[in-house]
Amino acid sequence: MDAAVAYKFVLAGKVNDPLFHKCQACLERLQEERPKELTVEVLSFFETQWEEYLNALQVEKKGPFFTHNVSSPIVFFNDNIYVGDGETFLEWALNEFRYVDSESPQVYKKRAEDAYKKLIEGTPGRNYAFLDINVDGDVQKVVIELFSEFAPKTCSNFLKICSGEAHND
Repeated sequence: MDAAVAYKFVLAGKVNDPLFHKCQACLERLQEERPKELTVEVLSFFETQWEEYLNALQVEKKGPFFTHNVSSPIVFFNDNIYVGDGETFLEWALNEFRYVDSESPQVYKKRAEDAYKKLIEGTPGRNYAFLDINVDGDVQKVVIELFSEFAPKTCSNFLKICSGEAHND
């Protein structure tokens, strides 16, 4: 790490999480204001990828990383100094750098939706199936990534089943 750089931040979280995007905006602004003091690495994941990343990170880093809540983004710096979840990081940024965010929560919700859509549309060679699951009136959207380049016929058949085009012949 360059001697002038005091902080090398890593932000990781789910691409569709508004709090992740709020933390990203904070880090981008801090980096803009202090380009010689700060570097930032942002890692965005689909939900299952996020859980795998976090599990691997917890095994590697241990300590406070091990107790991190999977539902929130994680922020750490200089490879192993754990700041915490998204809310803890924003409070830390306020105390350490006097960072104050004046954006509406709707801005981050929209950024999360747009980033999620862009990630899905920008994955070449992949198809996605979207299923709405209703459990006691609570409807959740499940996104299934299909690896068509490895199993084209299976993926095609699965998409037909999802769309109701499949027939018992």
